[in-house]
Amino acid sequence: MAERVINGRYELDTPIGRGGMGEVWVGYDRTLDRRVAVKLLRADVLAHRSRGRLSIERFLREAQATARLDHPGVPAVHDVGEYDAGFYLVMQLVEGYTLGDLVAEHGPLPVRWVAGIGAQICAVLTVAHAVPLVHRDLKPHNVMVCEDGTVKVLDFGVAALLDRPDLTKLTAPGETVGTPAYMAPEQALTGACEPRSDLYALGCVLHELLSGEPVFQGETSLAVLREHLESEPRPLRELRPDVPADLERLVLDLLAKQPEDRPADAAAVYARLLPYVPDPPLAGVEAPAAVQTAQTAPTRLYTDALALLPDRNPLVTTVSLGPAARGRAAPPPGRRAAVGETEVRQARQRAEELAMDGRYTQAADMLREILDAATRAFSATHPLVLRLRFDLANVLFAAGDYRRALPEYEDLAGELARRGAGEEHVLHCRFQAVACRAALGETAAALAGFRSLLPEMRALFGEHDDQVLELRYQICVLLASSGQVTRARDDLRALLADMRSYSPGNPLLEDARQLLAHLDQVSPES
Repeated sequence: MAERVINGRYELDTPIGRGGMGEVWVGYDRTLDRRVAVKLLRADVLAHRSRGRLSIERFLREAQATARLDHPGVPAVHDVGEYDAGFYLVMQLVEGYTLGDLVAEHGPLPVRWVAGIGAQICAVLTVAHAVPLVHRDLKPHNVMVCEDGTVKVLDFGVAALLDRPDLTKLTAPGETVGTPAYMAPEQALTGACEPRSDLYALGCVLHELLSGEPVFQGETSLAVLREHLESEPRPLRELRPDVPADLERLVLDLLAKQPEDRPADAAAVYARLLPYVPDPPLAGVEAPAAVQTAQTAPTRLYTDALALLPDRNPLVTTVSLGPAARGRAAPPPGRRAAVGETEVRQARQRAEELAMDGRYTQAADMLREILDAATRAFSATHPLVLRLRFDLANVLFAAGDYRRALPEYEDLAGELARRGAGEEHVLHCRFQAVACRAALGETAAALAGFRSLLPEMRALFGEHDDQVLELRYQICVLLASSGQVTRARDDLRALLADMRSYSPGNPLLEDARQLLAHLDQVSPES
């Protein structure tokens, strides 16, 4: 067999996995002389899954976000790029057993094993959700237990391809049951995910580890999706009496149909699992000598990631989440105290070029630096400073950094309104702020925010403007995600009628049609 080398650097040695999206290989990095895992993602699959190049760009952005996680429970991302047949992702090679393999070999796992594994998954999710990065495809075969008992959560970047899934594929007759076995109701209805969608998937995983079988089963994907939407999970103690009552309650809480009824975040789940965490987590696994203390067994490897997080917010210790122009630290000695308009324009142009090239971290850093100097030179509310803040918010949003973008947009909307700026600019900032809340999983707040914007956008742009139609579609998605399927279905029908009449070329037309058909399948009208 001819040697396969990606971009002259990565030799492909042994295939270790194959699926509908591509292949995974054990590879060798010629430049750094090390073994790696190489995921080959077929270009035709990426284009088919959603919106062609937009799907690819999102995958690349989330690969960048995964690379920035820098957490021991997430395999390091070394490289990502294109090659002749598609795209590749080079990651740390992890050796061990997937949870799927463990359950297949051992059946139901000991309670203390499950608690130790679950706690480590929660530590990973706590850090990931703070980015915010939602896994979207958490399942036993995406979690690996290494020989020292530590856990790795796999495929954060690859799961980004499922952000806008082809809903027709989920419900096609004869489709095999895979991801739907771990899919939260809101994800089953619309494909939309939030941090607590990952918690639902974690509940499915814990239930399966403790019982030996998926929480819901069916002959088709559609049958399984309906189980997630309509059926209550069987309490674990009916299947296995030795499961502690509090642990059973936790799993049932994770499997709540509505996201707001689940635990608040992964850190809260971590705390509820800790009483059952053993030392060490797996039979025959000894804690490394360097960590053999009562509080630092392998299962507690990730507790540092939580111990540093006041109020369970992994960002507050390192980053100010307030508006860019407030609460800034004094500049380091020797730094320029002010800049002129020419320098600001040049910095904005360079930041735009960086962002267009996908170099969001550098673009944001450049904007923050020039923003400090411009605020001192002019004022926090000077039009030039406001433009810089708007640029920064847009870069953060484009990078998927919704937690930092949100306060920037909200503060800008208020400041622009006070200054009598054009209504269109104010509405844009408000829309973007609500979109951040939706992306962060604040479904109720996002739904209320979009609804409050709708009459104002109708008045400004007109009933059938594409921006208004997009807003109506987003409201339909949030309605369905929150379980208001009847209202979502009615609104989608009205939206489709308007799109066909006034905007037949709108790319959202097919999305709306597909969503309505999907809702009719997974949640038929009575």
